[in-house]
Amino acid sequence: MRRTGYRGCRVMAGGELRSRKGLNAPGVDLGVEIPIERIAIERKRLVRRANLRG
Repeated sequence: MRRTGYRGCRVMAGGELRSRKGLNAPGVDLGVEIPIERIAIERKRLVRRANLRG
């Protein structure tokens, strides 16, 4: 059974993804958060918390 939105791919050089490594998948939603966005959200949360305490 073929899943809706499924795209095949070919692994050219397999291995473990580690920090400071890239993954190029143009036009594909990988369903993961971009780390920079996560950091920005966390900073805003910390600033709000500090403002509430101060």
